[in-house]
Amino acid sequence: MWSAEGNFLSADVNVFYMKFFKFFSCALLLSGVTLSEAQERRTYSQVHEWRSDYQEDLPEWLFGCQDSFFWGVSDPYLVPDVAREQALQRALFLYALREGVEVRMLQDYFLVTETDYGIDKQSNKLMLLFSLNFKVEGVVYEVLHQHNSRYGEVYVAITVRKDTSGTGCLSGVSEFMQVVKENDKFDTGYRILLNMKASMFDVVDSTFFLNSGNVDVCRIVSRINDEFLYFPKDCYRYRGYPPGEDQEKGRCMQNSFWCAQLESLLFVLSEHVFDAINVKNTGEIYGSQIKELKREVVKDCVRVFMDGCYVRDNRLGIDWRVVGSFN
Repeated sequence: MWSAEGNFLSADVNVFYMKFFKFFSCALLLSGVTLSEAQERRTYSQVHEWRSDYQEDLPEWLFGCQDSFFWGVSDPYLVPDVAREQALQRALFLYALREGVEVRMLQDYFLVTETDYGIDKQSNKLMLLFSLNFKVEGVVYEVLHQHNSRYGEVYVAITVRKDTSGTGCLSGVSEFMQVVKENDKFDTGYRILLNMKASMFDVVDSTFFLNSGNVDVCRIVSRINDEFLYFPKDCYRYRGYPPGEDQEKGRCMQNSFWCAQLESLLFVLSEHVFDAINVKNTGEIYGSQIKELKREVVKDCVRVFMDGCYVRDNRLGIDWRVVGSFN
């Protein structure tokens, strides 16, 4: 994980983390439960078993044309009706992406001086903070397909249309943070978050999903309403589809289909070249070892389309298409 001892974080990042962990601690206190207590209750979780060599066969419609429907995937180890509602909300999240979301991005470039055996060495570091806000209301949806996996996941495909008779609302924020050191993959960290609230479902009113770590460590926290979920890692395998070997490598799926899907989306958005970029050469100095060279700021509205996907060697590849700068 990230460490202040190695001057890995700038002052801005430390402030950001303090605010985040303060919020996360408050959420735990307000829920009235600890993580271990919530997992012991398992109101929404359900044990699922499979052979160690098992590979989930995914439905063909998941890889078909994405123009006419939106699909969503739940966490593993869930009670079926709860998993279905979570999958529906994530499908509506993809609908919100296509309709348009507000994007804010802050990207800082630093020159870092580190002393190793009395010798000063300089290297470049990148800090990226990225967030998108979305809201869905006045729509109705229809479920076209559903698939229940051996892992306790539910996959749904839905059509969505605008209708004034549609009641309820789905809103939320997704955030991505990454810190990268030049030519040192071990000094890299990331944080991926999706937080949603809904008023159109029977059970699931809110969901929280956090995936954070570095090249060695991955930590996943998932919550539905006030309950933290049972979420084992490093144990999910999916059969490749469609046949072929010409696709590029995608995101690793060993921590679930959904985890790989959200990683794929936010990494693609973070690498997108936006039209409205405000660049500032700062030259600000943080302490004696970190100097900020340049800051890029983005505030934009984009639409995100999912044109197709594939699974190969337990890695998920998704063809995301970002259309930017519209109001």
